[in-house]
Amino acid sequence: MKRIGCFHAHYSNIEHVEKALNIFDVELIHFVDPGLDRIKMDADFTKEIIEKKVIETLDWITNCHVDAILITCTFFTSIFNEEFHYYPIPIIKIDEPLFEDYL
Repeated sequence: MKRIGCFHAHYSNIEHVEKALNIFDVELIHFVDPGLDRIKMDADFTKEIIEKKVIETLDWITNCHVDAILITCTFFTSIFNEEFHYYPIPIIKIDEPLFEDYL
């Protein structure tokens, strides 16, 4: 069975992803960090702060023996730049398939 690490900004996304992917033979492992989305409102917020935290979390998820990572947060997706960070497993940004369907 394949394992997918799901990186969410809010707990409510878990239910949506579980329902959407329950037809597949995969184990979903959820990683939720609502604080990351929250700090973008802070006065001392910088892109470097959030990028560092997103990369640290992706590193951690990768080390949890998953076969792929699904990023469900548009904000996290906008921070992650594949040109600068390599991971040995696929990273799927939930927005990309949606944009392809509607653009």
